[in-house]
Amino acid sequence: MPLIILCGTPVSGKTTRTYELKEFFETKHGKKVEIVSEDEAIVKLGYEKNSTYLDSQKEKRVRGHLKSEVIRLIGKDNVVILDGSNYIKGFRYELYCASKASKSTQCTVHTIRSHEEAWEGNKLRIDGTSRGRDEVAGCNNLPYTQEVFDALTKF
Repeated sequence: MPLIILCGTPVSGKTTRTYELKEFFETKHGKKVEIVSEDEAIVKLGYEKNSTYLDSQKEKRVRGHLKSEVIRLIGKDNVVILDGSNYIKGFRYELYCASKASKSTQCTVHTIRSHEEAWEGNKLRIDGTSRGRDEVAGCNNLPYTQEVFDALTKF
């Protein structure tokens, strides 16, 4: 069954769309749905969300964990949904190749929300992490995120 990779900027609706897809496949098609969550992987590896994205080595370990989970779960009887930023084209391509190797289909869903709306939502979001308004506001990297998602391709 398919691998569905969600990508997009923070607070663009990736997790909301993930659970909508899960409900759709379970209720309408009776499929077993496995969700691989970037947020859960960060916690499982013992990292704090904001510091993970400031340290490329931590981020690399999180991607490795996500990839291994996806490869482990891809099968003929279930739908695998990867919920995370997934902004690196090469990472998405590796997952595309893994899905083809397992004779499965794959699609990428890019959630879109204006940067201003996403940024306001990110500052106001209360999710139980140690995210502070000042810390979030100090991590704005608009040119980088625009460059990454302008280059988004089929992988």
